Amino acid sequence: MIVTFSDFGVKGPYIGELELKLSQLVPNEKVIHLFKDAPRYNPFAAAHLLAAYVQPFPKHTVFLGVVDPGVGTEERKPVVLFADDKWYVGPGNTLFDVVAARAGSSHWFEIMWQPEVLSNSFHGRDLFAPIAAHIAAKCNVDTVCRPMEYTPDPKAAFCISTIIYIDDFGNCMTGLTMQGVNKNNILVAGGTAFVYATTFGDVPQSDAFWYFNSSGLAELALNKASVAEKLKINIGDPIHIQ
Repeated sequence: MIVTFSDFGVKGPYIGELELKLSQLVPNEKVIHLFKDAPRYNPFAAAHLLAAYVQPFPKHTVFLGVVDPGVGTEERKPVVLFADDKWYVGPGNTLFDVVAARAGSSHWFEIMWQPEVLSNSFHGRDLFAPIAAHIAAKCNVDTVCRPMEYTPDPKAAFCISTIIYIDDFGNCMTGLTMQGVNKNNILVAGGTAFVYATTFGDVPQSDAFWYFNSSGLAELALNKASVAEKLKINIGDPIHIQ
């Protein structure tokens, strides 16, 4: 199974081109698009979002992650991470650091293989998709990569009091997990205090509240309204815990 996680969005050809490349290389492999709208240009926020969603996937799932504002530059290396029996393929720009920091075991590789034609701006299709397909087909990673030494910042293992994603309903996911906040805490963002509620139906319409979403992240919401739009909240905004 190959799972894509990208900031490509739903418009334009990019997801289609990525899926076409994977279907050409591994036509019998299941491809799931987990996020098409990961935090744009923001590997730090995306890293915390990705880490919250990988747990349900089976061993040897290959995650193809592309949140890559440094694409085509020499500053970041193309990498493969093997962490807790799952594979991660993408840019070495901290996108996989939270997964690695929280894993029981992790091994890093630098991608050495390159296609005959490598575009400057679409490594997701030209470089990362072929490597993900190579691994999904159970080919030896050592034929396309070499081991590398890399240790993420230990702080990456901890949750963060920041908005990391805003869904189409305007609900705001934070980087806070059950280890970082509890039901007695009040969360403050956009000048508004959010008290805990179990779910939307437990509060009056348009009231502000926070809850633990289905992936274990604290999420800010308004019942039947967009908290992001009403309070002008954006990805990267801080959350204050009381």
